[in-house]
Amino acid sequence: KPIAVIGEQYWPLPWYVRGLGQVGYWDELPKNAGKMPILILMPIAYQEHAKTIDQTHAVFPRGLRDEFPMFVAIRNDVWKAYQEQ
Repeated sequence: KPIAVIGEQYWPLPWYVRGLGQVGYWDELPKNAGKMPILILMPIAYQEHAKTIDQTHAVFPRGLRDEFPMFVAIRNDVWKAYQEQ
C-alpha cells in the first residue's frame, strides 16, 4: 500500500484519505514499514517506534485539526526525489 496509517484512534483520517486509493491500516508498525513510501503515525505509535522510523523516513508533525495530531513520515528516497524537483 502506498500510504500506511499506523496506530489507534485515527478517526476522522479515513474520511480525509478516502480518495487516495491504496491506504492500509495497522495497529502496530508492520515489519516492512521501512519500505513503505508514506506512513501516517498516531502520536503514541510514533513515540514507540521513532528510532526505527527515523532511520528510513523523514518525519513531519502535522494534524487535521488542533485536537488531532499525527506524524507524516516520507521514505528518505521519496523525500529526496521530491526535493530535487
